[in-house]
Amino acid sequence: MIELTPFLRFQLHERIELKFDQRIRNQTDCIALSLRIQKEHEKKVGSHTLRRFFGIVQWKGEFRIRTMDILAQFVGFASIDAFINELNSEADLSKFI
Repeated sequence: MIELTPFLRFQLHERIELKFDQRIRNQTDCIALSLRIQKEHEKKVGSHTLRRFFGIVQWKGEFRIRTMDILAQFVGFASIDAFINELNSEADLSKFI
């Protein structure tokens, strides 16, 4: 299980919506996103999980690493760890700008 910081979760939300080319606001959006992920990556993330991830339904739990890996892969990263490492390195570089 993995719990992302609010910043990391926001960044992943933004990148998913950018790639999906629309905001995720309701169950219909989550179903469409789930189908697209399955079509593009041949992996499944349920629409109910996406509703929890995007805050459409209240949930305080953690997400499975496998689920976060699939979402990170959807936006072009090898894994959730690669996504986190990329954001951390961007944050470190911003100190020098």
